[in-house]
Amino acid sequence: PERVVQLQALGYGEEELQHLGTAFGQTSAFRVLSPLGLAALQHEVDRLEPLACESPRIPRVLRGGVYRSRFLRGLVHSPRVLAFASRIARCGLAPHPMMLHGAHTNFRPRA
Repeated sequence: PERVVQLQALGYGEEELQHLGTAFGQTSAFRVLSPLGLAALQHEVDRLEPLACESPRIPRVLRGGVYRSRFLRGLVHSPRVLAFASRIARCGLAPHPMMLHGAHTNFRPRA
C-alpha cells in the first residue's frame, strides 16, 4: 500500500496501545489479486450471490463463503496473503477461527 497509518496517528495513546497486538490502523487501497484472480473472485461472488440472505443490519449478506467455495477458502487461508498482510500490520495474522466468518460478503441492496 502507498499509505500505512498507525493508531497513534488516529489519536490512540500509549496506554491504549500497550494492550494491543499491533499499532496498525489502516492503509490505502492496494491490489492483492492479479486480473485473472480478480475474475475468478468475481465469478465466485456472482455464483454465490443468490444464496445471500437479509438481516436487520445488512440488507443482503453471504456468510460462510469458505464453506461454499474452494477459491474463497484458499484465498482466506493463503499463506502468501497472510504473510503479506502480517508484514503490513507488523504482527502475525491468522484466519478467523470461526470459519463461518471466512469470506463474509455484503451485497448491494436489491433495487
